[in-house]
Amino acid sequence: MELYEFAKQFDVIVIFVVLYSLGIGSLVYWVMEFLHWCFKKWKQHKEKKKVAVEEQNNQ
Repeated sequence: MELYEFAKQFDVIVIFVVLYSLGIGSLVYWVMEFLHWCFKKWKQHKEKKKVAVEEQNNQ
């Protein structure tokens, strides 16, 4: 009976760790996607600004 109780506790701990890691993993994934999106937008803004400055200098 003692082994059965240990197995139940171990099973609950394993399920908890798996779900917790999936939650953390997906949170990290979304944060990294957001940072990638921000960097891409910043780079596009920088390119537009560079083109505008070049056009202004050519006039």
